[in-house]
Amino acid sequence: MLTKLKVATARRALLDNAAQTAAVVHALTQHAAAADRPTWEEADRATWWLLDVARLAACEKQWALLDTAVQGMCDWDCRFDQWKPQDDIKDWMRELTGHAESVVASALRAQADGARNLHELADDRGVDQPSVASSTTRKAWSAQ
Repeated sequence: MLTKLKVATARRALLDNAAQTAAVVHALTQHAAAADRPTWEEADRATWWLLDVARLAACEKQWALLDTAVQGMCDWDCRFDQWKPQDDIKDWMRELTGHAESVVASALRAQADGARNLHELADDRGVDQPSVASSTTRKAWSAQ
């Protein structure tokens, strides 16, 4: 399965054609809702893989890929609500700055169901990024 591919190992291939990588990310996201429901382990792997793609996209300023990866990650997290991946997602979001933070906040607003699982960030003193924090509030996702 794709999620066994290490993002760090495939870094160059993923970045050489970011549009194709975004299409793969989108296809993986659609698999979350598949009739043959993935296992909890597959859900964890998919969520972590999408988080790794999001991290890579943020570092390399691949904004469209970052948006797609975050929305996919939130979709998986919304459907499976796994705490361990959520902890890693929140840790990463606490570190975001600049345009990457803005792109992630926008993706969270677009994927409001997934942002619900990250609502603790809204009250987290470690989050300096007001747009990420406000995108995870109950008010933000209840407006959807």
